[in-house]
Amino acid sequence: MPLIDESALAIPEGAALEAVFWKGRTDFWPLVRKMARETWRVADPMPAIRILQGVTRPTWTMAHRVEAPEYRILRDGVVDVLAAANASLLLHSPHEPLPADGAERPPVRLTWHSNGKSAGRWHYKAGALPHTLSFDRLGYSGWSELAGLERRDLLAVDAATAEAFHAERTLPWLAEGRSKYRQDASVAVEGEGFVFLPLQLPNDSVIALKLFEAPYLEGVRRMVAALAGAGIPVVIKRHPHCTDPAVTRFLEALPAGPISVSRASVHALIPRARAVLTVNSGVGFEALLHGRPVIAAGRAEYRVVATELTEPEGAPAVLSAAEAAHDPGLVRRYLFLALRQYGIDLRDPVAFQRAVLRVLCQDYMERLPR
Repeated sequence: MPLIDESALAIPEGAALEAVFWKGRTDFWPLVRKMARETWRVADPMPAIRILQGVTRPTWTMAHRVEAPEYRILRDGVVDVLAAANASLLLHSPHEPLPADGAERPPVRLTWHSNGKSAGRWHYKAGALPHTLSFDRLGYSGWSELAGLERRDLLAVDAATAEAFHAERTLPWLAEGRSKYRQDASVAVEGEGFVFLPLQLPNDSVIALKLFEAPYLEGVRRMVAALAGAGIPVVIKRHPHCTDPAVTRFLEALPAGPISVSRASVHALIPRARAVLTVNSGVGFEALLHGRPVIAAGRAEYRVVATELTEPEGAPAVLSAAEAAHDPGLVRRYLFLALRQYGIDLRDPVAFQRAVLRVLCQDYMERLPR
């Protein structure tokens, strides 16, 4: 096939897309790749969904998980889209064997809270915001496609598009003051200009992606000590679901210095913070929504717009680097992609269509290589 500058391709829709399809793969394949990479550009995904579902006819499957509310949300949203494309979703027990990854025609498999790349497999879980799901080819957090984004990927989104999305979607959500976990809006926040450090659950799977060698709580203790030793105030918040005795002991034995523990809402703490320091908590994502610099001491899905910390004692220097590198415009481009391309907004039926289109584009490229 001839070389085509996909960055200059416009994605036709409706009858115009069908016309390109009937011309042949030479013209259609680059468009599929473009749609896979930039599904957010497709205003009406259904015509493309119908074409691609008809070409490769994948079988759609989902393990039935009664303990996960996000399972029911994704199931219902995907079923509606597939019905419009004359396709169905096979629900099965998590223990039921399905065709192996090496099968001639492996099904599309939608799996909950999982990681790993294999033919037809897509991963979903609750997103960083209460009205979102993450939907990713590779997994979640630092394992995800999102974590592999580079600066050039963000720059492919024009600034005006990202700014409009910020004004229309982000600012109204921030005004609601809601978070993934319940927050106590009645607790006041004292002072400002501190580093906000939201603790994670010590047994959270994503802690495995930390960039320092010490155990989680020991590494955090050393970060806090380094910041306090440099005269930088630190405010710590315990995870709302944490009851671990080790965390209780950690909080009771904090180093000396300008350190405090708060129960206030993250939406009250983040705006008053100088920066947010975390391994890879979802609060880091919320900090970006609030326009604050983020320091990530682990591989995170937002690593492209965060400053990474590999040695706990280096926290003060990395704080200065994070503030210097913080680029609000670039962050808004990242947030646009994270929420529009790699996530599903549960309030938007078209978001489920875009998720299905991403799957079908990938399926087409895997079954009919260029």
